[in-house]
Amino acid sequence: MYRVPARPSLFHQQSLARLGVEHVVDEAAMRALNARAGALDITLPASFVEWYGMRDGLQLLRLNSNADDPIGIERLGEPFEWRWDRKIDWLQEGLLLFMFENQAVCVWALRLDAGDDPPVVVARDPDLEWRPCAERFSTFVSCQVWDHTEIWDQAGARILLQAQAVPLKDADLAFLREHLGEAPTTHGWPGDNQYRFERGDHRVLVWDGEDQADWWITATNEASLSEVAAKLWQCSDLRTSLWSNDDRGDAVLERLRSEVRA
Repeated sequence: MYRVPARPSLFHQQSLARLGVEHVVDEAAMRALNARAGALDITLPASFVEWYGMRDGLQLLRLNSNADDPIGIERLGEPFEWRWDRKIDWLQEGLLLFMFENQAVCVWALRLDAGDDPPVVVARDPDLEWRPCAERFSTFVSCQVWDHTEIWDQAGARILLQAQAVPLKDADLAFLREHLGEAPTTHGWPGDNQYRFERGDHRVLVWDGEDQADWWITATNEASLSEVAAKLWQCSDLRTSLWSNDDRGDAVLERLRSEVRA
Protein backbone atom coordinates (compact mmCIF):
# COMPACT_ATOMS: atom_id res chain seq x y z
CA MET A 1 0.00 0.00 0.00
CA TYR A 2 1.12 3.57 -0.46
CA ARG A 3 2.10 6.01 2.25
CA VAL A 4 0.51 9.45 2.21
CA PRO A 5 3.07 12.27 2.62
CA ALA A 6 3.08 13.90 6.05
CA ARG A 7 2.00 17.24 4.58
CA PRO A 8 1.08 18.49 1.10
CA SER A 9 3.95 19.33 -1.23
CA LEU A 10 6.65 17.71 0.86
CA PHE A 11 8.74 16.76 -2.17
CA HIS A 12 7.58 19.02 -5.00
CA GLN A 13 7.43 22.50 -3.48
CA GLN A 14 9.92 23.97 -5.96
CA SER A 15 8.16 22.55 -9.01
CA LEU A 16 4.74 23.68 -7.88
CA ALA A 17 6.01 27.16 -7.03
CA ARG A 18 7.59 27.46 -10.47
CA LEU A 19 4.28 26.43 -12.06
CA GLY A 20 2.26 28.68 -9.78
CA VAL A 21 0.13 25.68 -8.79
CA GLU A 22 -1.21 24.84 -5.34
CA HIS A 23 -0.97 21.24 -4.18
CA VAL A 24 -4.51 19.92 -3.82
CA VAL A 25 -5.06 16.25 -3.04
CA ASP A 26 -7.29 14.45 -5.55
CA GLU A 27 -9.23 11.98 -3.41
CA ALA A 28 -10.26 9.88 -6.41
CA ALA A 29 -6.65 9.61 -7.57
CA MET A 30 -5.54 8.65 -4.06
CA ARG A 31 -8.17 5.91 -3.88
CA ALA A 32 -7.04 4.64 -7.28
CA LEU A 33 -3.40 4.62 -6.16
CA ASN A 34 -4.35 2.74 -3.01
CA ALA A 35 -6.28 0.17 -5.02
CA ARG A 36 -3.53 -0.25 -7.58
CA ALA A 37 -0.82 -0.62 -4.95
CA GLY A 38 -2.92 -3.25 -3.19
CA ALA A 39 -3.56 -5.14 -6.42
CA LEU A 40 0.16 -5.17 -7.22
CA ASP A 41 1.17 -5.82 -3.58
CA ILE A 42 3.71 -2.98 -3.61
CA THR A 43 4.43 0.21 -1.70
CA LEU A 44 4.42 3.28 -3.93
CA PRO A 45 7.09 5.86 -3.03
CA ALA A 46 5.74 8.92 -1.22
CA SER A 47 7.09 11.46 -3.73
CA PHE A 48 5.39 9.57 -6.56
CA VAL A 49 2.11 9.40 -4.64
CA GLU A 50 2.32 13.11 -3.88
CA TRP A 51 2.51 14.00 -7.59
CA TYR A 52 0.20 11.33 -9.01
CA GLY A 53 -2.28 11.83 -6.18
CA MET A 54 -2.74 15.57 -6.59
CA ARG A 55 -5.26 17.36 -8.74
CA ASP A 56 -4.11 17.38 -12.40
CA GLY A 57 -0.89 15.58 -11.49
CA LEU A 58 -0.71 13.43 -14.63
CA GLN A 59 -1.74 16.32 -16.87
CA LEU A 60 0.96 18.56 -15.40
CA LEU A 61 3.55 15.86 -16.03
CA ARG A 62 2.32 15.48 -19.61
CA LEU A 63 2.33 19.24 -20.26
CA ASN A 64 5.81 19.65 -18.80
CA SER A 65 7.37 17.09 -21.10
CA ASN A 66 7.97 16.71 -24.81
CA ALA A 67 4.35 15.58 -25.28
CA ASP A 68 5.32 12.33 -23.55
CA ASP A 69 2.78 9.88 -22.18
CA PRO A 70 2.54 9.33 -18.40
CA ILE A 71 1.12 5.92 -17.56
CA GLY A 72 -2.34 6.09 -16.01
CA ILE A 73 -2.84 4.83 -12.48
CA GLU A 74 -4.92 1.86 -13.61
CA ARG A 75 -2.06 0.70 -15.90
CA LEU A 76 0.82 1.06 -13.45
CA GLY A 77 2.79 -2.14 -13.10
CA GLU A 78 1.50 -3.79 -16.28
CA PRO A 79 4.01 -5.93 -18.22
CA PHE A 80 5.71 -3.76 -20.80
CA GLU A 81 5.45 -4.72 -24.47
CA TRP A 82 8.43 -3.34 -26.38
CA ARG A 83 8.09 -3.03 -30.13
CA TRP A 84 5.36 -5.67 -30.16
CA ASP A 85 7.79 -8.56 -29.88
CA ARG A 86 8.11 -9.30 -26.17
CA LYS A 87 6.49 -8.46 -22.86
CA ILE A 88 8.67 -7.77 -19.84
CA ASP A 89 7.39 -7.66 -16.26
CA TRP A 90 9.73 -5.01 -14.90
CA LEU A 91 7.82 -4.94 -11.62
CA GLN A 92 9.54 -8.23 -10.79
CA GLU A 93 12.84 -6.35 -11.12
CA GLY A 94 11.71 -3.67 -8.67
CA LEU A 95 10.98 -1.08 -11.38
CA LEU A 96 7.75 0.88 -11.86
CA LEU A 97 7.35 2.30 -15.37
CA PHE A 98 5.61 5.68 -15.29
CA MET A 99 6.13 7.45 -18.64
CA PHE A 100 6.74 6.67 -22.32
CA GLU A 101 8.48 9.03 -24.75
CA ASN A 102 6.01 10.38 -27.30
CA GLN A 103 7.34 8.17 -30.13
CA ALA A 104 8.24 5.21 -27.89
CA VAL A 105 11.94 5.98 -28.22
CA CYS A 106 12.41 5.42 -24.49
CA VAL A 107 10.59 4.71 -21.24
CA TRP A 108 11.16 6.04 -17.71
CA ALA A 109 10.82 4.08 -14.48
CA LEU A 110 11.49 4.54 -10.77
CA ARG A 111 12.98 2.08 -8.35
CA LEU A 112 10.62 0.66 -5.75
CA ASP A 113 13.34 -0.34 -3.28
CA ALA A 114 15.03 3.05 -2.82
CA GLY A 115 13.01 5.05 -0.29
CA ASP A 116 10.42 7.80 -0.38
CA ASP A 117 11.98 9.75 -3.27
CA PRO A 118 13.71 7.10 -5.40
CA PRO A 119 15.98 7.40 -8.45
CA VAL A 120 14.56 7.51 -11.96
CA VAL A 121 16.07 5.37 -14.71
CA VAL A 122 15.49 5.42 -18.47
CA ALA A 123 15.72 2.71 -21.14
CA ARG A 124 16.10 3.51 -24.83
CA ASP A 125 15.15 1.74 -28.02
CA PRO A 126 16.45 -0.73 -29.08
CA ASP A 127 18.67 -2.04 -26.27
CA LEU A 128 16.33 -1.52 -23.28
CA GLU A 129 19.35 -1.07 -21.03
CA TRP A 130 18.43 0.87 -17.90
CA ARG A 131 20.51 4.02 -17.45
CA PRO A 132 20.52 6.49 -14.53
CA CYS A 133 18.33 9.51 -15.27
CA ALA A 134 17.78 11.47 -12.04
CA GLU A 135 18.84 10.90 -8.45
CA ARG A 136 15.26 11.39 -7.22
CA PHE A 137 11.77 11.38 -8.71
CA SER A 138 11.27 14.92 -7.39
CA THR A 139 14.44 15.98 -9.25
CA PHE A 140 13.13 14.44 -12.46
CA VAL A 141 9.88 16.38 -12.13
CA SER A 142 11.63 19.63 -11.23
CA CYS A 143 13.89 19.34 -14.28
CA GLN A 144 10.91 18.71 -16.55
CA VAL A 145 9.22 21.80 -15.09
CA TRP A 146 12.40 23.91 -15.33
CA ASP A 147 12.84 23.04 -19.01
CA HIS A 148 9.32 24.09 -19.88
CA THR A 149 8.89 27.14 -17.69
CA GLU A 150 12.39 28.55 -18.18
CA ILE A 151 13.20 27.53 -21.76
CA TRP A 152 10.24 26.62 -23.97
CA ASP A 153 6.80 27.58 -22.72
CA GLN A 154 7.31 31.31 -22.35
CA ALA A 155 4.67 32.78 -24.69
CA GLY A 156 7.14 35.43 -25.83
CA ALA A 157 8.30 36.34 -22.33
CA ARG A 158 11.84 35.21 -23.17
CA ILE A 159 13.98 35.44 -26.29
CA LEU A 160 15.38 32.12 -27.41
CA LEU A 161 18.55 31.21 -29.28
CA GLN A 162 19.14 27.63 -30.42
CA ALA A 163 21.96 25.58 -31.91
CA GLN A 164 22.65 22.08 -33.16
CA ALA A 165 26.34 22.04 -32.39
CA VAL A 166 29.23 19.64 -32.01
CA PRO A 167 29.33 17.60 -28.79
CA LEU A 168 30.43 19.42 -25.66
CA LYS A 169 34.12 19.46 -24.88
CA ASP A 170 35.40 19.36 -21.31
CA ALA A 171 36.50 22.99 -21.69
CA ASP A 172 32.97 24.04 -22.73
CA LEU A 173 31.41 22.37 -19.72
CA ALA A 174 34.01 23.86 -17.39
CA PHE A 175 33.34 27.32 -18.85
CA LEU A 176 29.59 26.96 -18.35
CA ARG A 177 30.09 25.85 -14.76
CA GLU A 178 32.45 28.73 -14.06
CA HIS A 179 30.27 31.50 -15.49
CA LEU A 180 26.72 30.27 -14.77
CA GLY A 181 25.10 28.59 -11.80
CA GLU A 182 24.52 24.90 -12.46
CA ALA A 183 21.01 23.50 -11.97
CA PRO A 184 20.41 19.73 -11.68
CA THR A 185 21.66 17.54 -14.52
CA THR A 186 19.72 14.56 -15.82
CA HIS A 187 20.93 11.73 -18.04
CA GLY A 188 20.00 9.08 -20.58
CA TRP A 189 17.56 10.91 -22.87
CA PRO A 190 17.56 13.12 -24.91
CA GLY A 191 21.22 12.64 -25.72
CA ASP A 192 23.39 11.32 -22.93
CA ASN A 193 23.34 14.28 -20.51
CA GLN A 194 21.01 17.23 -20.09
CA TYR A 195 22.84 20.18 -18.52
CA ARG A 196 21.03 23.21 -17.06
CA PHE A 197 22.48 26.56 -16.05
CA GLU A 198 21.05 29.81 -14.72
CA ARG A 199 22.25 33.17 -13.47
CA GLY A 200 20.08 36.24 -13.17
CA ASP A 201 17.62 35.97 -16.05
CA HIS A 202 20.04 33.87 -18.15
CA ARG A 203 19.01 30.26 -18.79
CA VAL A 204 20.99 27.64 -20.73
CA LEU A 205 19.93 24.07 -21.52
CA VAL A 206 22.26 21.67 -23.36
CA TRP A 207 21.36 18.16 -24.51
CA ASP A 208 24.77 16.60 -25.07
CA GLY A 209 25.09 13.39 -27.06
CA GLU A 210 27.69 11.33 -28.84
CA ASP A 211 27.21 13.07 -32.20
CA GLN A 212 25.60 16.41 -31.37
CA ALA A 213 24.83 18.91 -28.63
CA ASP A 214 21.54 20.83 -28.78
CA TRP A 215 21.64 24.25 -27.12
CA TRP A 216 18.91 26.59 -25.87
CA ILE A 217 19.94 30.00 -24.54
CA THR A 218 17.33 32.44 -23.22
CA ALA A 219 17.00 35.81 -21.50
CA THR A 220 14.17 38.28 -20.93
CA ASN A 221 15.40 41.09 -23.21
CA GLU A 222 17.85 41.74 -26.05
CA ALA A 223 20.50 43.39 -23.90
CA SER A 224 20.57 40.50 -21.46
CA LEU A 225 20.55 37.92 -24.25
CA SER A 226 23.44 39.73 -25.95
CA GLU A 227 25.36 39.56 -22.68
CA VAL A 228 24.99 35.81 -22.20
CA ALA A 229 25.44 35.00 -25.91
CA ALA A 230 28.65 37.05 -26.03
CA LYS A 231 29.88 35.22 -22.95
CA LEU A 232 29.21 31.84 -24.58
CA TRP A 233 30.47 32.88 -28.03
CA GLN A 234 33.71 30.96 -27.55
CA CYS A 235 31.98 27.69 -26.62
CA SER A 236 31.68 24.85 -29.12
CA ASP A 237 30.87 26.16 -32.64
CA LEU A 238 28.16 28.55 -31.40
CA ARG A 239 29.53 31.44 -33.46
CA THR A 240 28.25 29.74 -36.59
CA SER A 241 25.57 27.34 -35.34
CA LEU A 242 23.34 29.63 -33.26
CA TRP A 243 20.00 30.64 -34.78
CA SER A 244 16.64 32.01 -33.67
CA ASN A 245 13.03 31.94 -34.84
CA ASP A 246 12.46 35.30 -33.10
CA ASP A 247 13.23 38.64 -34.75
CA ARG A 248 14.73 39.84 -31.48
CA GLY A 249 17.04 36.84 -31.37
CA ASP A 250 18.03 37.38 -34.99
CA ALA A 251 18.91 40.99 -34.16
CA VAL A 252 21.11 39.89 -31.26
CA LEU A 253 22.98 37.40 -33.45
CA GLU A 254 23.42 39.91 -36.27
CA ARG A 255 24.95 42.46 -33.89
CA LEU A 256 27.31 39.89 -32.37
CA ARG A 257 28.45 38.64 -35.76
CA SER A 258 28.90 42.19 -37.06
CA GLU A 259 31.16 42.95 -34.09
CA VAL A 260 33.24 39.88 -34.88
CA ARG A 261 33.51 40.84 -38.58
CA ALA A 262 34.51 44.38 -37.61
